[in-house]
Amino acid sequence: MSDKRIVLAIDTGFDGGKICVNDNLINIPFMIQDISSDEEGYALRRIDDSFIRCIKDGKTYLLGEVARTFLLNDSRRENRRSDMEVFYTLDRFNMPQFEVALDAFIAYGLYCYQDISAKDKDLETFKLSEINDWDIYVGVALPHQFIDKYIPVVESYLKKEQNLKLIVGMDETGDIKYQIKETFYNSQVICALINEAVDDDGNDREDSPYDNLPALILDGGYKTFGYFEFARDESITNDASNIDYAMKNINDRVAAILSEKTGTAYTDYMVDELALKHECVRYLNGDKVESIDVAAEKEIILEEISKKLIDHLNEKYRNLLDIKMILVAGGTGYAYYKYIKEYCEKERPYIKVVLACKDGFKGKECNPVYAVVCGLYKDMLMQLDAAA
Repeated sequence: MSDKRIVLAIDTGFDGGKICVNDNLINIPFMIQDISSDEEGYALRRIDDSFIRCIKDGKTYLLGEVARTFLLNDSRRENRRSDMEVFYTLDRFNMPQFEVALDAFIAYGLYCYQDISAKDKDLETFKLSEINDWDIYVGVALPHQFIDKYIPVVESYLKKEQNLKLIVGMDETGDIKYQIKETFYNSQVICALINEAVDDDGNDREDSPYDNLPALILDGGYKTFGYFEFARDESITNDASNIDYAMKNINDRVAAILSEKTGTAYTDYMVDELALKHECVRYLNGDKVESIDVAAEKEIILEEISKKLIDHLNEKYRNLLDIKMILVAGGTGYAYYKYIKEYCEKERPYIKVVLACKDGFKGKECNPVYAVVCGLYKDMLMQLDAAA
């Protein structure tokens, strides 16, 4: 196996694209907007590294944070509503725009690694201009219940020659042309499980989910909330997903409150952006200016729905009487974690409630949103090392 090797894992979550490239973690909103007809509107935009664009097949796209804020404009939001509604469903895997986004965010991970390797004297410097001298391995985490359906779709995208250009701030990469050497796929829940079961070197951890069966794995995402029983025989059973406990449902509830009070139409992804930035929404109540703390409003609803989630888990999993461990992963899972832990400490003290990534990653603290991508990355390394 070549010494010039890049292993890149990506979890294309609805709320963010998590990337692990040669031990380095990157989190960027997995959002894309075609601005081919709107480029002139960005002539006065402040230029910094968050202003990321992709040029592919003659079209220009916004990526990441700027693509999210693009939709805060009323007219743009109305024009793009139908596309965004599809992009926040599983149907997005079949959208041409998803293929562009996948290609672009993988390229962005490589772009970031170019800078990382240049600054670390212990790493061989990677240059995009020399990309064909390197072996590029890419792994993609997919929804557990639909992995067999979407592996062929995603694989068809990644088997093609990659050919695009990135513009990050003022830095233009030139054409990035390369062929991915090998691709890997695994389900998001299995990846979260692998991350907790093995350490950074692929060795079995003590007190892993395998040592505490039956276990319950909760993978809370933006669009869906998945729950899976890890049975005594180490099989995954009673798996299901639910939109009622996903973050989109919470944001929809907040959006409805904002829309009713202000008379302006708010959407789930607007709520997500406003809460993330701790912004208030102001409106006129008669002649008086009033404001709504979006993050605080969201927390009220989160606490309310967490109680319903706990009741649902009790109903579905025999009042949690046989469960020894609950592993909580994902950004939405992180939001529920304190409520689940508080409940179990009071009502089910025999259950270990574990937040994913508790042991960190590569000697550093690690946010649970990276649980899936870290597990996929470890899985890829174990497979590559076994084949060497």
